[in-house]
Order: sequence, then structure tokens, then C-alpha cells
Amino acid sequence: MILSPEDSCRLISILLKFFVKNAFEKNAFFDFEKFEEVVSIAMRLSDDLVDLEIEKIDQILSKIDENSEQELWLKMRKACVNGRRTGLGTHRFS
Repeated sequence: MILSPEDSCRLISILLKFFVKNAFEKNAFFDFEKFEEVVSIAMRLSDDLVDLEIEKIDQILSKIDENSEQELWLKMRKACVNGRRTGLGTHRFS
């Protein structure tokens, strides 16, 4: 799906190297428990960012008198509420 001009996407990236324990040793392993915890927190943060964005748009709307500008902010609010677009990605290297 393509973002509309009024929409945004909140992206968070997780660096995978921080979950590798005992790197370059025979007993090296990936800490899946910690990874699951961080992913859960990151997704919660993404959702909280959407709520914060809606709250800030509402504050802006309460101060706007001009109809054309208000129309734009209402479109942005609708896209934010209906889409709640977030993304979580991973990187292997810094």
C-alpha cells in the first residue's frame, strides 16, 4: 500500500548484533528472549507514537481558523487514525 500525501509511517530499526552473546566463540548464541522483549517494546513505542501524533494534530486543529488549513490537518488526522502505520526493521551491522 502506498502512503498518501497526508500520511506518515513511524519506523524503528533494531540492530541485531546486540543480541549475539559470546560472539566469535564456540558457545555463541542469539538471545531470542531479549530480542522478543525489545521487539515488543519497540512495537508498543510505535503505537504510542501514533497516539501522540493524533494528540498533537488535535492541538493544532484547536488553534486553526482557516478552513483550507483545517481541511489538510483533518485529512492527516484521518490517515493517522485509520492507518496507524508503523514499521519495525532489523540491521546486522552498525
